[in-house]
Amino acid sequence: MNILAIDPGKRSLAWAFFHHGELIECGFTNHRRAPFEVGTRDMLQSVDLPADPDVVVIERPKIYPRNRNKRPNDLIDLALTAGACVIFGTPVFVTPQEWKGQVPKEISGARTKKELSSAELLVLRRWNKNHNVLDAVGIGRWYVSHLH
Repeated sequence: MNILAIDPGKRSLAWAFFHHGELIECGFTNHRRAPFEVGTRDMLQSVDLPADPDVVVIERPKIYPRNRNKRPNDLIDLALTAGACVIFGTPVFVTPQEWKGQVPKEISGARTKKELSSAELLVLRRWNKNHNVLDAVGIGRWYVSHLH
C-alpha cells in the first residue's frame, strides 16, 4: 500500500511517501506567488511522487483559540491548501491532536525520528531539520501504525 502524508502550510507543503509502511521519500515545497491560487497549483504540481498513493493522509487545520498571533485569514489559506491536496488521491484528514497529541513540535519530531529505521533516517537526512517534513513523516507513521 502506498501512503502519502501531508503537512500543509499557508503557502507550503511538506510530504512523506510510504510504501508498505516504510518511508521511501519526503520533501518540502513552497510558493510566494500571487495570486494565491496560481502559486498553490504550481506548488502541488511540483511534488514528484514515486508512485500513485492509495491514500492521502492530510493534517486538518485547527483553530487554537489562545493563539492570538495568527491572522484569521491565514487559516483560510491553510484550509484551501489542505483541501487542494485531495488531488493526490483518496483523502483521510487527521487533526494534530489525533496524530501527535498535545506535545510541541520538538518533542513530536524527536519521537518521529526514534521510530525510523536507519534506511528511513537516510531518506529524511536532507530534511532532518525541517519541522514540517518531520510532521509529515509523523502523520504517515501514525497512519501506518493504525492500519494494524
